[in-house]
Amino acid sequence: MAEIPEKVEQGDLILASQMNEIVDYLIELNTRVSVLESGGWIGASIKILGLSPSEDIHMGQELRVYGTGFGIPALNVLSIEMVKISSFKPGSNSNLLIFDIPPILGLPSTGKEVTLSVSGPNGFDAYKFWLNPPALEGPDGTLMVRYIEAPSVPEIIAPDSYEFVFSVQAIVNMNETYDVQLTINGDEAGWNAVLIDDSDVAIVPPKIFIDVGSPPQITTVDFTVRVDVPDVATQATLDVRVVSERNKIIVGEKKGLLIKEGFAPPAPGPITVFLNPRDILSPGAVINGVLKVPAASLISTPFQVLLVNPGDYTAGSLVIEGDPEGRWSAQYFTMTETVVFTTTRDNQIFFPLTVGISAAAGAPDATLVLTVTSNSDPSVTDELRQSLSLA
Repeated sequence: MAEIPEKVEQGDLILASQMNEIVDYLIELNTRVSVLESGGWIGASIKILGLSPSEDIHMGQELRVYGTGFGIPALNVLSIEMVKISSFKPGSNSNLLIFDIPPILGLPSTGKEVTLSVSGPNGFDAYKFWLNPPALEGPDGTLMVRYIEAPSVPEIIAPDSYEFVFSVQAIVNMNETYDVQLTINGDEAGWNAVLIDDSDVAIVPPKIFIDVGSPPQITTVDFTVRVDVPDVATQATLDVRVVSERNKIIVGEKKGLLIKEGFAPPAPGPITVFLNPRDILSPGAVINGVLKVPAASLISTPFQVLLVNPGDYTAGSLVIEGDPEGRWSAQYFTMTETVVFTTTRDNQIFFPLTVGISAAAGAPDATLVLTVTSNSDPSVTDELRQSLSLA
């Protein structure tokens, strides 16, 4: 049986491992209640409900199979590509099987889709997932990218170049080099964005190095992006992604920084809304910045809100753009139209903000817009634009 997760203090950073403990507990609780409602454990059909981890699964690592009807674990036969697992780890029970993935002969270096099956006294079920070769020891952790300093000019004038400063805050387990991926979408051709060093020289290829301390402390690295504004310009949006070289699932990003010619540069704010791709559980996944959602599935999406000033803040009504027929749906897990946060701290504090996202068959590519605003000053706001697509 999964253990009840420990409580955290207000303002503590909520890590993916803690969210996974909560989800594991809720999955087990939901399964047990459902089975009891159907008349008890005896005779419940075997049904595989999901895996943990749900993605980036490698041979040799521990895998948890959630389901119903497993009964006594030792009476089941579990196979992956016809390779049988003969024993299960402590903690396995009638709705959870825990084991280490054995070697699978012939697995390509790029991995492949495999079939996991469970058979026992209560029936049979199968589940497909992508299996990778054994993972090399490498970086793991979380990143958060913030916009922290605007160009010191009264307004953006074309043609010219302007420097915008960002920071990446990392809780990672080892030193690592990260790719800085810059995308600028302008209303006109000629907009350009490059990573530069302290001498205003472009860094090619665009990379930064994060020298970590002793986890779980937060390591912060600042970097500068130069934006070139063309002769005839109106506006552009800048997206910044920071990606681990050796573990592509470690990603931090800041999307949608709006730069308008003839207006003041966008001001950094005390609010940052972000999503860590590692926090998404199966069957959802974030791939290249896009949240992939299978049709008819509800994906628990644990956004986080970072506040650095005391006050009251509101996460506004969720908006989905690019979906005229309403095939996408998004709802805060609080089941309210908005969510209010209050902090008395004058330093960083993190708040979880979980959104349930689902899609009907045929849903188009769309964008979820999530905005958090200061109640005392509506000009203090941050907007996250999360791309959505059917899996």
